[in-house]
Amino acid sequence: MTKNTMKRTLAGLTAVLSLAGSVPASVIANAQDLELGQLIQNTQEENVQLEDFEWASDYSTATAKFSDGSSITTAATKTILVDGPCDEGRKVQYSVTISYKGITVDKTQVVDFTEHNWELVEWHWLQNNIAVATVKCSECGEEKGVVAVITTEIVEATCEEPGSVTTVATATIDGQEFIDKKTSITEPIGHEWVDASQYSYTWVQDEKGNYTGCTAKRACKHDASHVDSCEAELSYEVILAPTIKNKGVGRYTAKFSDSVFETQYKTVEIAAENPKYAAAVYTWSDDNSQCTAFADCLNGTDEDDIIEVVDTTSEVTLDPTCTEKGKTTYTAEFTNNLFTTKTKEVDNIDALGHDYGEPNWDWDEDEDGNPVATAIFTCSRGDSVVEVEDNNVTVLVTKKPTCEAEGQTVYTAEVTFGGKTYNDTKIVTTDPIGHNWKAQFFWGDDNTAVALISCTNCGECEARVADIKVTRVEPTCTSEGKITYTAYAYVGDEEFSDEVSYKIEKLPHEYGEAQYTWTKDEENDTYTCKAVLGCIHCDDEITEDGKVSYEVKVEPTVSSKGVGVYTATFDNEVFTTSTYEVAIATIKANYGDPVYEWSEDYSTCTATRKCLNGTAADDIVEKADATSEITREATCGAKGQITYTAVFKDTDDFEVQTKTVDNIDTLPHTMGEPIWSWVQNGRTYTATVKTICSVCGDVETYPSEVTSSLAGGIVTYTATATIDGTVYTSTLNVSAQLVYKNPVVTYEKGDECVKLKWNEVDGAESYAVFGYISGKWQSLAQGNTTSYVLKNLTPGQEYKVAVIARFNGVWNTSDMSNAITVTPNATSNKYPTATAQVQGSAFKLDWTAVPNAQAYAIGYYTAGKWRVLQQVSGTTTTFVKTKVPAGSYKVVVVAKVGGNWDTSNLNQRATTVTIK
Repeated sequence: MTKNTMKRTLAGLTAVLSLAGSVPASVIANAQDLELGQLIQNTQEENVQLEDFEWASDYSTATAKFSDGSSITTAATKTILVDGPCDEGRKVQYSVTISYKGITVDKTQVVDFTEHNWELVEWHWLQNNIAVATVKCSECGEEKGVVAVITTEIVEATCEEPGSVTTVATATIDGQEFIDKKTSITEPIGHEWVDASQYSYTWVQDEKGNYTGCTAKRACKHDASHVDSCEAELSYEVILAPTIKNKGVGRYTAKFSDSVFETQYKTVEIAAENPKYAAAVYTWSDDNSQCTAFADCLNGTDEDDIIEVVDTTSEVTLDPTCTEKGKTTYTAEFTNNLFTTKTKEVDNIDALGHDYGEPNWDWDEDEDGNPVATAIFTCSRGDSVVEVEDNNVTVLVTKKPTCEAEGQTVYTAEVTFGGKTYNDTKIVTTDPIGHNWKAQFFWGDDNTAVALISCTNCGECEARVADIKVTRVEPTCTSEGKITYTAYAYVGDEEFSDEVSYKIEKLPHEYGEAQYTWTKDEENDTYTCKAVLGCIHCDDEITEDGKVSYEVKVEPTVSSKGVGVYTATFDNEVFTTSTYEVAIATIKANYGDPVYEWSEDYSTCTATRKCLNGTAADDIVEKADATSEITREATCGAKGQITYTAVFKDTDDFEVQTKTVDNIDTLPHTMGEPIWSWVQNGRTYTATVKTICSVCGDVETYPSEVTSSLAGGIVTYTATATIDGTVYTSTLNVSAQLVYKNPVVTYEKGDECVKLKWNEVDGAESYAVFGYISGKWQSLAQGNTTSYVLKNLTPGQEYKVAVIARFNGVWNTSDMSNAITVTPNATSNKYPTATAQVQGSAFKLDWTAVPNAQAYAIGYYTAGKWRVLQQVSGTTTTFVKTKVPAGSYKVVVVAKVGGNWDTSNLNQRATTVTIK
């Protein structure tokens, strides 16, 4: 179709649309000077813009949000600008580039780190309930050990529920908190029941007054809500049988399965017997107007027989029908409860005959679709139905249907029954016939189209812009291609289509990449290779068989196959060398004798057969669940014994294993009342308490805390001890002793410290060091030694101190006459003093702080040289190292002051750490 023809067709189409009134006049006017594609095109390009940009909290990713609602998240590139710890000037640059719909977002963020982001590595619990958390900075990798603050949470045990003691370790560093917990369980204390005199017994009766059960209960002395109950097994016996005139006696017996409860009894009265009668006999009179009832007394005389005669009532219970008789029911009601109401039904009412009224009509169609009407006559009494059919129904069309409007038809029927004529009519609505649409398509130069759709029934017409589908057949070296445009238009669910096609010229030959095909030679167990270079448009191709060589690239093992490589070379320069890898079968495994290892709780046993010519992954390993059996019960003096048995599924490689362990805790002792012993210790007293097991005679001794008070020249000592959760006390009264003076104090100077010494005072229980601070005396330390070191003192500074003694539980604070003034050395050493604690494969170093220290370094001695293990900040005086191999190590702590490391006298300052 030429362009001029298309313009003429467009002019004709616009004229038709103008007549149909479906296109505005302004559009039709402009259509005279525009192409059809310009008339129907209405595309608006989007203008996408960046609305928001946001970095993640750790700058590892960034998210860009655009005006069309899209959101793109991209990982950032991390560049370290200044390396080092986070708290020593570490600087990192994060960069990200995000591209979307022609927009490119480049962002860079430089982060100056001033503090660490600590993450927990592991916890270490040391002796004396000391816990250390090993933490590591997620940014710079610095690792530290933090000594935790220990708190205890106690849940008391009850009669039935165990208690617990939970130790909570809280490690805090730079405001971050890490928590770990250890929990030990305490056994329930068990019930202690009230005396038998306080037991309760409750009888239960049913609604008739019969006893159905008895419940015995006793309460626990520890907790009244804890109740032990037992349901009795009831039995019943008649002690005195009743007669018709006299009552009897019965007794219930409640026996309990738990022997702690006593058998209970309950006596009851049995009512006198009632007379017993035979089944009543009823006799009707001939006219059914009377009925006589008779009851024979079986356990009495003729005088006890009962006779009652009553007049009956009558009621029509079934009305007569057209063909059936009706019925009358006679009823006899008696006053005596022994007799029941009796009825008798008699057929004594004559039939009535039929009574038909107006019919009901039933409309249907015969097999040819013609209307059929049936008149249904029903007797007014409902016992007869007669149907009369009319096959000559008259038909009258009152309104014909159109494409969208319904039609109407009137049907009339007539029948004769019982000498009378009856009529009925039925009005039927017919469905619209619907549109019959036809379509004509008009194509534009840009391969768009408009469809003119009209109905052949009613002439309705409208224009639709068609949907276009493009189908392309690519050209080859040997055949032309084709591009087809298919236009689709729709009216409701009905589809119309039209298409135009254009030819695409054939392509010249064009060779692609060479293909190499490897083929296995089954007879010689080798491979050949053929190279093919083909035209991408047709079947033309260049081929060559390659020259093949072979070598082993990876040797096979027990668990993994080896790799062999075939290599093919070619004479034609268009081909390159090709390789082909093949698998080499694994080698047969050689296993050693089985080794068995039990878990710590003996719940499982792991059997292993090591592969002697392979790796650990080739070993045969099976973990079997163990069964357990108590082979020796525990006593209060000896543990019990359990034998564990593990059976393996792989019976070819492993045998049944048994393990006998003494791991049943000894039974608790049955200890008697506490026995107190007071011992004079100089001029004061101490007390111990012991209990003795009544079963095995074992003696347990407990410490006590002794306090004292003075009144009227008498010193009262009170000893307190806690045994199994119960507090026991004992008192001792003695005459008051003389008051002793406090000791004489001397001292030795040290670097940033002084060592106090004093004489032992007769009768002193302990000593306390006091310092005169801010105008008053304050306690600094307490203990039983005669020396004490005051640390962290300012060089050359004077300090006023005193030592007082404790007599009979009372501190002698009234006499500070022994106070002295002490002064440490004028200058102090620059190096810290370190002490070490060892727990398992970990050790902890603590050291004294050095004034103005900028940093500390932990060193260790190896191969004749001192080496740095780790550096920490100048505010840290603790270091923890975990997972240390067994052995002895020489370690030292040095300080950095004024920019210089103090490495003097390292060997003399070193501390030895031994890991076993």
